[in-house]
Amino acid sequence: MKKVVTGDDALAAYSAGNYTEALILLRPSAQEGNALAQYRLGGMYFEGQGVPQDYAQAASWLRKAADQGHARAQYSLGVMYHKGLDVPQRHRGQAGLPDGQGTQDT
Repeated sequence: MKKVVTGDDALAAYSAGNYTEALILLRPSAQEGNALAQYRLGGMYFEGQGVPQDYAQAASWLRKAADQGHARAQYSLGVMYHKGLDVPQRHRGQAGLPDGQGTQDT
């Protein structure tokens, strides 16, 4: 009988530092659209855990999770944009924000 893999299995592997196993467990869920799996996979590519560090792959997975409303993925992707880590830095008008939005009055 085939073992049912859960997110807990992937998290346990990740927490134990077994990134190769975590990657194997996370990738199918991420490819099926699971936002949490996409976020974790993006983080692994960002940090180079179990895979070579690849900011483009990290951004790709984080963007998929962020597009589904995953707040941590949105934040992480925002940090990548801010730092220019293999994602294009955009000026406010090019980022899709109306003029004045995204600024804070003090």
